[in-house]
Amino acid sequence: MILSILSSLGLVIYVLLLLAALLLVPLGFPGTWLMVVVSFVYSLIADFQTGKSDFGILFVVILLAVVGEVLEFGIGVWGGKKMSVSNRTIVASLIGGVLGAFIGVPVLLIGSILGLFAGVFAGAFLSEILEKRDWRKGLQGALACFFSRITAMFVKTGIGFVMVVYLLVKTF
Repeated sequence: MILSILSSLGLVIYVLLLLAALLLVPLGFPGTWLMVVVSFVYSLIADFQTGKSDFGILFVVILLAVVGEVLEFGIGVWGGKKMSVSNRTIVASLIGGVLGAFIGVPVLLIGSILGLFAGVFAGAFLSEILEKRDWRKGLQGALACFFSRITAMFVKTGIGFVMVVYLLVKTF
């Protein structure tokens, strides 16, 4: 009886942690890697498939997390390059995004995502203005970095969703 209650409680905690990790992904936090850690800990405590190795499942989850990171970075760089922004501008947008996300944390729930987007835009805009001395080109480069960041966020969140669904299918 007690073992059954603990098992059910553990399963509920596992599912809640996966969903919390998924919610962290669009906020710019490493939610996909949290899913990897949660699934690894779950595989140590309980088996995904009784009597079978969990290695294949964990491999797929790690692979999806790596693909998410590569796509997120690649989309960010590709979106900027497509609009002819410099490498310095892409780096400035990444730094601005990280700083903006940290500055926005005190605003409940949406602060970090708003800070992330504002920081990406501000970093790219400032870099482009300093480099090209034309506010129109600066605005164009900043918008390119901004929209590529939004696209990257949606792609990585979609991969995170696939990871959660895959893990839940394998669990149940």
